[in-house]
Amino acid sequence: MKLFLSLLFILVSFTSYAESNYEVAFFEAGLLYHNNTGIDKDIINEISKRTNIKFSHTEKPRARIWREMLDGRLAITMAGIPSPERNKAAWFYQYAAQRNHAIFLKGKEKNYSSFEDFAKNPETRIAVVRGFNHGPFYDKIIAKLKKTKRVDEVAQMDTLFMMLKKNERIDLILSSPVFYALHLKNFELEDGVVIKNWDRAREPNPASIVLSKKLVSETDRRKIEVALEEIKNDGTLKKIIRKYMSEKETLNALSF
Repeated sequence: MKLFLSLLFILVSFTSYAESNYEVAFFEAGLLYHNNTGIDKDIINEISKRTNIKFSHTEKPRARIWREMLDGRLAITMAGIPSPERNKAAWFYQYAAQRNHAIFLKGKEKNYSSFEDFAKNPETRIAVVRGFNHGPFYDKIIAKLKKTKRVDEVAQMDTLFMMLKKNERIDLILSSPVFYALHLKNFELEDGVVIKNWDRAREPNPASIVLSKKLVSETDRRKIEVALEEIKNDGTLKKIIRKYMSEKETLNALSF
């Protein structure tokens, strides 16, 4: 009997290992992920179909996702932007590109010709999502604004647009098309804002699937990488993005 139970335990353990089940943490991200749907969800579902890897889906604030990823407690997340610190803990595989824009209520944009110009005024304030990487151009100036306590950090993307609509405390927010296309509509702000492309970086920010080096096996990492390349090459990725965005926005998102 003991021998039977031991063999059964080994068999169950082997089966559990063979059938990988990784936690994928999504965050409120406009057309990428909102109300349990979006581009990121569709990409993960397609990868699961092609690899037979199982994924459990959770939703968490962005800052918490990065904390758990860096601590080795989260297997996978989406729409990640690499950094030296993050590269130590995870692999990044790009599937889209986005450029952040400055968004003002109409009328306020006339006071500033650039983000540097905006930052020079000691009375101005900006709101950002905690844990977001906005790219080197914006993040360098945001770091300076934080030193003078002129940055409001929030947990969720929709809070930024709520603050903008109320026209209280903040003068500007940063967001990319894949985020603001949905939220401007939801908050009835489409005709009430001006959007400026102030980012001087040559390349747009990458949106990547992020795989924990600690939790995702080498075999599964390779399977996911190959599946993502297949999705890019056979037109499936374009079809997924086009489901949510215009043809022009889709082509921009795939320009990497």
